[in-house]
Amino acid sequence: MVQAWHAQRAWPEVSAAIAQIRDGLGADVFVHANGTTRLQLDLVRFSGLRGCFSMLFSSQLLGVYKPHPEAYAKALQLVKLDPAEVVLVAAHAYDLRGAAAAGMKTVYVRRWTDDVDEDVEKLRTEFDAFLDGMEDLPETIAGL
Repeated sequence: MVQAWHAQRAWPEVSAAIAQIRDGLGADVFVHANGTTRLQLDLVRFSGLRGCFSMLFSSQLLGVYKPHPEAYAKALQLVKLDPAEVVLVAAHAYDLRGAAAAGMKTVYVRRWTDDVDEDVEKLRTEFDAFLDGMEDLPETIAGL
């Protein structure tokens, strides 16, 4: 069962959204996820997203798990970015709350598989943006 986590497919619109952010907006795109670096490498390969990201930050690599403030601070320090220059995109409210507390802009992407115990109506207004998918993500980021 644990090995199944290493072979998950990306949501259908993810690849195009990342390409538009990276190529259209000229932005660096990072993964900042809890878990091991091996897990991230396997997921990127299996999902067809190899070459999409400028860097993969795992909690293993950073030595701290999100939403601990140090997780965001370490990643920002490594890429020499100010929190106000960064937009964190996630389907987990706890992660976005941590990013917002660190001074980052936040975009919540609703997925039926995640945050099943959260109040969706509250989430719609809690973050800088709320999306039901990533089709409009590049334009949303550009607007922030």
